[in-house]
Amino acid sequence: EETQERNLHIVLDVSSSMATPFAEKRRQALRFAEALAYLGLSSQQRVSLYSMNDAVRQELPPLRGQGSTDKFIQCLTRLAFEGFTDLRHGFAAFRPSRQRYGVVFVLSDFFGRDVNDARDAVAHAAAWPGETHFVQIFHPDEREPKIEGEIELMEVETGERRRFWYTRRDAKKYAETFDAFVDDLRRECAGRRINFMQCGADEPFEERFLDLLTRGALLAGGG
Repeated sequence: EETQERNLHIVLDVSSSMATPFAEKRRQALRFAEALAYLGLSSQQRVSLYSMNDAVRQELPPLRGQGSTDKFIQCLTRLAFEGFTDLRHGFAAFRPSRQRYGVVFVLSDFFGRDVNDARDAVAHAAAWPGETHFVQIFHPDEREPKIEGEIELMEVETGERRRFWYTRRDAKKYAETFDAFVDDLRRECAGRRINFMQCGADEPFEERFLDLLTRGALLAGGG
């Protein structure tokens, strides 16, 4: 029997919002990247790592075999989480088809400069060949901030600052807006046959990773 070799493309968001002010998001994303790479390398798939902020950059050439696990992990530890996310440009420029059919995992909070950036970027991702999975990693405080009164917020990716009063009514409206953003992204993914999964930075990693694999990823079957 001929075994079809597939490529596993791991796209990791390394923008500032993935590490500041909630370092738990960075740790959760790195756990997913490491576990996905291990499974891919164990099943003799060719594994590539890409970083994403203002652009998508290939950090490693395609690796193969369990012996490459340490090399992959070492590369992860050297990644700097900084800059801003340009989802539209990054997804439009990403060309996994150059390295044959495969599975793409995007690990990101999908926070762009505009609330519509993530939705619009899905159209570009739909053109990628193979099977695509979006894993949105967020911190609970990003949906329900534990703040009230006069505050000053700083946008970690641009440095923009704003001072205003934040009331309970604002908190309710903000949570509704956050949920609408996620629901919109989920619908866009479903309409283009892209698997979408949310994962809180505080959730047990092992359970959520198994949830991901049960969603039909080719990776779960080892190719």
